[in-house]
Amino acid sequence: MYGDELIKAFAKNLGLELELDDSGSCTFASDDFTITFTDLRELESIALTADIGLPPPEKLEKLYKFMLEANYLFNATSGATLSINADSGHVALCSIFAYRGADADVFAHAVERFVNTCESWSKIVAQYRYGVETSQNEPEVNSQQVEFMVRV
Repeated sequence: MYGDELIKAFAKNLGLELELDDSGSCTFASDDFTITFTDLRELESIALTADIGLPPPEKLEKLYKFMLEANYLFNATSGATLSINADSGHVALCSIFAYRGADADVFAHAVERFVNTCESWSKIVAQYRYGVETSQNEPEVNSQQVEFMVRV
């Protein structure tokens, strides 16, 4: 199946109608996130992206360091990559799903894993934000919050 076919099959299973725009992208809401699918046909892949929250405006060194460490060998991101949107300052998560030989069930599982990773990281960003707003000291980032993602 091609990316657009996988996306349509995924949407149909959820009772949604998703149509790719001229850039090969579409979005849908999942829990507290908007997930964007982008069909990268030349790479035989689908990019999954989501905005997972806005960190506080100050004292971000520990959060950014933690995110970089989590990105290393996808240590705590389930194969996704954390980044910062330069325009908004929001934390984003992106994953690439190579669809050659995949079917709708495999893609649905990948999307579910991506959404679960988004949920975990949005909690980390939100708790970090809460900690900065309510404390004089820089908050600690708890690596146990993403421990489940490094289990095999």
